[in-house]
Amino acid sequence: MKNPLNYYITLAKRWAWMLILGTVLCAGASYGISKAIPPVYQASTTLILNVGTSTSAYDNLTASELAVPTYAQLLTTSPVLDPVAEQHPGLTSGQLRAMITVRPQANTPIIELYVDNTNPHLATELTTEVGQSFKQFADSQLPGTVQILPTQEPTSPIRPKVQSNTLTGALVGLGLALALIVIFEWLDDRLKSAEEAQELLGMEILTVIPGSHINSVPGELRRYQPWLKDIVYCPPS
Repeated sequence: MKNPLNYYITLAKRWAWMLILGTVLCAGASYGISKAIPPVYQASTTLILNVGTSTSAYDNLTASELAVPTYAQLLTTSPVLDPVAEQHPGLTSGQLRAMITVRPQANTPIIELYVDNTNPHLATELTTEVGQSFKQFADSQLPGTVQILPTQEPTSPIRPKVQSNTLTGALVGLGLALALIVIFEWLDDRLKSAEEAQELLGMEILTVIPGSHINSVPGELRRYQPWLKDIVYCPPS
């Protein structure tokens, strides 16, 4: 019986080119596509609410925490975004809204505001302007006060992630190559070794003559499967 380990080693050697080709092609394609996509930067700022009117600090904190979800929803409304969009010709409130991500922090009076843009300076500018617009809106329409921390300018893009995309592409390519190998091996019914010929014929094998020496063997002594690369010489029956 053929050693399974030897079989898999032989299989790996036979199909190494496909494994390498699939991995390199998919990794290269993922890298190229990731580099072709314009990088997106994300600027951020933090808003701290203080909407309580009680003399108790605990009550004020509790009231502020309860108000966070409402204030977070108001951040992306037209009264807040329209004044900012008007300062940038060609930019609409809808486009600005699509750039914004609002993340209220649970059990805190904190709201985190993020703005994505392909220009890091514009992302920083928009984040600051949206925060200031919201503060003006809150001061005039809502109780309490809003404190805005300085905007953090991005130094590196958040997407595309070239390295992780390339690694993912390489793994996908390797998986596709393995799948093709399994399919090809399943469809290929040729004998690949003398051991398989022995199991198929049920006869003792005396010797295996490499295919390069086939012409030196008399025709009447050849007993082999035509699709074997080597001649399997068995004793005459």
